[in-house]
Amino acid sequence: MKLISKRASLIILVLAVVCLVPRYFLCYWCGYYQKSFASIFWQELLALFGLILILAALITWTVSLLQKKQRLLTSAVLAGLLSLFPWPHNLILYGMRDGMLRNYALEDMRHFARDFDQLPNVVTNGVNGRYTKFCWNRMVDDDLAKTGLKEKYPFLHWCEAVRERDDMVDVFWGGFDNHWGFTVAVNGKKIGSKHFMPNVRIIRESDDIVFTSDY
Repeated sequence: MKLISKRASLIILVLAVVCLVPRYFLCYWCGYYQKSFASIFWQELLALFGLILILAALITWTVSLLQKKQRLLTSAVLAGLLSLFPWPHNLILYGMRDGMLRNYALEDMRHFARDFDQLPNVVTNGVNGRYTKFCWNRMVDDDLAKTGLKEKYPFLHWCEAVRERDDMVDVFWGGFDNHWGFTVAVNGKKIGSKHFMPNVRIIRESDDIVFTSDY
């Protein structure tokens, strides 16, 4: 039984590395390229396998406690699984920042914000009155296509929406359980934390440009 518990723990550990570690690379890839959400599907699928492995590790750990054998090994495996399981959302944010700055200068992002600011005020139905402009980028109600900005700024082809309020333009992408994007102040002023919800993580590139993730 001692050998079986040890073997089971090692098998669970190997499968956990195979299932959970790739999620970190997929998160960064999704943020960096901003051209496909297929990686999110694979992340969800791998997370499901990871949850099953955690249950298996919990059973193995419980058995080892009852038998007073291999308790250190099974405890370490369970702790390792629990540390790997949370979503590495920050890597999406860092990937998006790296990908955007590789293809666009900060001045390009400022030009985009000014171009969007000069558009007529448009607010999509169902959006509250906080925004002076709100354009969805979806197959059903693609308001962003009508602006003509997609051809000039290719990163808009895969975003979820663009919005403006208080002279600040937000571009954001969406996953199953969080959103990420960037904000540019049209007037060049420093973007304060009051512009965002309390749970938003911020990477500041300059006073007037920040990258954000709401998880």
